[in-house]
Amino acid sequence: MVLVTTGFFAILAAFMLMLAGRVFWPAAWVFVGEFYAICMLLGIWLDRHDRNLLAERLLPVVQAQQERWDKILMALGTALTTAWITMMALDAGRWHHSQLPVWLHVVGVVLLATCGYIVYRVFRENTFAAPIVRLQLEREHKVISSGPYSYVRHPMYVGTLCFFVAAPLILGSLIGLCFLPSLIVLLAVRIVLEERTLRLKLPGYPEYAEKVRYRLFPGLW
Repeated sequence: MVLVTTGFFAILAAFMLMLAGRVFWPAAWVFVGEFYAICMLLGIWLDRHDRNLLAERLLPVVQAQQERWDKILMALGTALTTAWITMMALDAGRWHHSQLPVWLHVVGVVLLATCGYIVYRVFRENTFAAPIVRLQLEREHKVISSGPYSYVRHPMYVGTLCFFVAAPLILGSLIGLCFLPSLIVLLAVRIVLEERTLRLKLPGYPEYAEKVRYRLFPGLW
C-alpha cells in the first residue's frame, strides 16, 4: 500500500510540475502533500481495521466483474480527470491566467481535509465501499444504513465533490473550476446507474432508498 500510494503521488507531482515548467510551485506541493497525507492515513487505518476493503480499493478501476456501463464511465472519468489536472497545471502553474485570493486557497485546504474525513467515515461504516460498481457476493454484500448513510445514500460522492472543488482552489485555477459542471454531470450519471443496479441486485436497497430519500444533499437531491 505504501509503495503504491507513494509511487502514484510521485508520478502525479512529476506530471504537474512538468506541465507547470517549474519545481517551485508552492500551491502544487501543498495540494500533493495534503492529498498524499490523507491517502496514507486512510490506507494505514484500513490496513489495521479492514484489510478486505483495502484490497478492494487497490484493485484496478476496470475489472471483469464490473458492470459494462461502469467500465465506460470509469474510462471517461479517468480521461476527464487527466484533462482537468493538465489544464489546472497549465493554467495556474505555467500560464498564470488565474489569480485567486489567499483565503480561497485556504478554503481549498479545508475542503480537501473535509473530503478526507468524509471518506474515513464512509470506510468506517461500509466495508463494501469498492471503487467500482459490482455486487460483492463473495463478501456477503449487504445494505449499509448507519453513520453517514443515515443522512444520504452516497456520502462517498459528497467527499468526491469536496475534492473537485478543493483541488482548483488550492492550486488557484479558475479553469479547474470551469470543469466542475462536466465532473458533476458524470458523477450524477454514475449515481443514477449505480442505484439502478443496487435496486435490482442488492436485497433491501429499495427499502433503504425509501427510508433515506436523498442521494447527496438532504432536501435537494
